[in-house]
Amino acid sequence: MEWRNAMLGGLLLVPWVVKAEEAAPAPAAEHAPVDTAAADVAAEDPFAPQGFGSNLPKIPAARLGEARDTLALRVEVWEVATRDWVVAMDRLAKPADIETWRRDRLADGTPLVHAPVLAVEAKSRNSTESIIEKIYPTEYEPPEMLPAAAAEEVMRKNPPQSLNDFITRLTSGATPTSFETRNTGVTLEAEIQPVTVGEGTWDISISFDDVVLAKMDTFAPEALGVTMPQFHNFRAGGLLRVKESQWQILAAAAPPAATDASRSWIVLVRVDRAR
Repeated sequence: MEWRNAMLGGLLLVPWVVKAEEAAPAPAAEHAPVDTAAADVAAEDPFAPQGFGSNLPKIPAARLGEARDTLALRVEVWEVATRDWVVAMDRLAKPADIETWRRDRLADGTPLVHAPVLAVEAKSRNSTESIIEKIYPTEYEPPEMLPAAAAEEVMRKNPPQSLNDFITRLTSGATPTSFETRNTGVTLEAEIQPVTVGEGTWDISISFDDVVLAKMDTFAPEALGVTMPQFHNFRAGGLLRVKESQWQILAAAAPPAATDASRSWIVLVRVDRAR
C-alpha cells in the first residue's frame, strides 16, 4: 500500500504539460506580385457571421478600366506504383508525353486522389479549401485521488493488481485544460501572372496541402486518457512556369503514412483560359 501511495503522490505533485509537435512550416516560396488594388477581407469583427454578403473583399473601381485574363488552374494527384513511375519518367521528355501518360492512367483505372480546380485572374490570388477543424488538448491537469474513505473501501473489497488498475480504481483521469485547433483536409492557393517573354506562358506561385488526422497516440497509462493527435501532411508547391493548356509535373513523393516507397503521389498542374 505504501508504494502505491508514494507513486500516486509523485503523479499528483508533478504538473503535467503535454505539447503537440507542431507541423514543420512549408518552405517559403517566391510569390507572384499581389493584386494590391484589391482590398483584403475585412477582419475587424472575427465573430461576425460568415457567408455571402459578409466580410467579402471590396472590388476596387480601378478594375473597371482593366483587361484581365481569367484562368482555370487544374491540379491532379495520382497514386501509382513507384517502380512504374520511375520507368515512365525516362519517357516523359515533352508535354505531349505527359498528356499520353495521364490519358493512359484514366484508361487503366489508376486511383485519382485529388482533382481540385481553381479559377484565378491574372495578377491575382485565389484559394479553395475543404477542411474539418480538429480540436485537441495540449495540456492536462493530473488525476485526483478518491476521498480516503472511498479509497480504503475500494482497496478492502478488491485491491488493485497493477499500476494501471490502481489509477483506474482510485483516481480520476487526467483533465484537459488547454486546447489547439488544426485544419485537416485539402487547401489549394495560387497566384498567376503572364510572362512577357513567352506567349501563352504563365508563372504560378502555388501551394497544395493535404492534412489528415491519422490517429490519437497515448502517452501515459491508458486509464489516464492522455492522448495526442498524429497528423499526416502532404505538401507540394513553389514557383513554376507553365505553358498554357499543357500538363506539367509539379511533384512526386510518397503518400502520407506510407510504410515503404512502393507507392507515390504524382502531382500534375495545368493552366487554361476560362471559356
